[in-house]
Amino acid sequence: MIKIVDIIVILVVVIMALILAEKPNPDLDPRISVRGKAVQGGQLSVAGEKQPVRGVEIQVNKGNAENDLRARNIFTANGSYTGSDNVPMRANPYTLVGVTQGRETKAIFRDYKGSVASLTAGQKMSDGSVISRIDGDSVQLKKGEEKTELKVFNVPNREKTILSEP
Repeated sequence: MIKIVDIIVILVVVIMALILAEKPNPDLDPRISVRGKAVQGGQLSVAGEKQPVRGVEIQVNKGNAENDLRARNIFTANGSYTGSDNVPMRANPYTLVGVTQGRETKAIFRDYKGSVASLTAGQKMSDGSVISRIDGDSVQLKKGEEKTELKVFNVPNREKTILSEP
């Protein structure tokens, strides 16, 4: 059962947290990005003005932070959406990620550089292959006379993977 002492302790902790956090500023502009740097002179530099601060320099960049975030690819080390051009093409440059079935059946591929493409039957891929058939879990590619079948999961033979009891 909750006692009066518990309620008083919770109220004291909440009041102390509010005092330590100070009053929040609801008038912040979300389009302004702020970056801080430690400096020795103890000057604040905002829009060309120098103001004394405790060893921190704040640079305010007015711009759209949302566009800056969208311009950077968070899944690559260099932050770029385009892969490096000097990556050699492998013998099988595509991996079948999935197959979507709706009004039209599409196959979703990831190429050797990491980009994802969604293609339908009859479309040509960047290496010159043409998608000849799309099944529920596999896709058949045709490049000249050569036919290649890609499957969603490259599962080895099931009988070999099941452990038999001695």
